[in-house]
Amino acid sequence: MAMAMQLLDTTRMLKWQILTVALLACAGVHVAAQDTPLWSATMTAESVTLDGDTTVGYWRLFIDVGELSDPDFDFGGSTYTVIGLIQDDQRSVHLAITPIPDDPIYSELLAYTLAVDDQRLFLGEHDHEAKFDDDDPPNWQLRWDDAEVRWSDGQRVEVSLTKPARVPALPLVGIGLLLVLLQALGWLVTSRAATAPRSTRAPAA
Repeated sequence: MAMAMQLLDTTRMLKWQILTVALLACAGVHVAAQDTPLWSATMTAESVTLDGDTTVGYWRLFIDVGELSDPDFDFGGSTYTVIGLIQDDQRSVHLAITPIPDDPIYSELLAYTLAVDDQRLFLGEHDHEAKFDDDDPPNWQLRWDDAEVRWSDGQRVEVSLTKPARVPALPLVGIGLLLVLLQALGWLVTSRAATAPRSTRAPAA
């Protein structure tokens, strides 16, 4: 009787696990993989003092400061240009992009991350945002306060815009099926051990 109940419980558990794996496959669950770069470049930072405020980085709005190996990137059928990436006296980091993106491109860009060496600044989690339609050129600016980056004059900095890649759930399905098979194998081993005939022979004297 106990053996029959164990078999019933195990069968039910296997059915639920198989159903879960099937649902994952049908839903097309995705998992995060390595970052996919939308844009990457090397910035040569330059320090400049204007009206008593010192900034360091790259800027192409009104003044030319620093260098950027490749300021352009294509997204949503349009070409965008990074015209500013600086750090001010308060250690805030400013990013300026032209032209100003409209929805849905604007919302999609907010899902990206500004990678500065080993630091990650999420575009969707900025501390301040501004759109300057009257500037030449019009531009979109984001600011992050108290950023954990420290640039110096002449420093070369690797920068990029990245987004976590999405891959199909096939690895999840494979892992799920493997777990089901392993558990079924374990149950078979346990069942055979429980029903195996026991020797009644006395040990040799």
